[in-house]
Amino acid sequence: MVQPASVVKSDGSSSHAALTFGSFVHVGSNVSISAVAVGSHVLIGDGAVVGNGAHVKSCVVVTSGSVVTDAATLPSHTGASIMQPAALSLRCA
Repeated sequence: MVQPASVVKSDGSSSHAALTFGSFVHVGSNVSISAVAVGSHVLIGDGAVVGNGAHVKSCVVVTSGSVVTDAATLPSHTGASIMQPAALSLRCA
């Protein structure tokens, strides 16, 4: 689900580049994504920026206002959340 006022685009690194999203991805409001891939079970908070060529693996939380630099890779099961633990449940194998 992509919230209003968010911008999602391919990083354009090649003529065949396409941004891919896994299952159960939530993109907050006013987010800018220029990544190569976003895995499954990912939450990208309001106002976050995911730079060109970045890879966001599965089971990741990108908190509101965070900046993921160009070409960065966020490994699975990483990130921090400002939500209460009961409010956010990422169940990944």
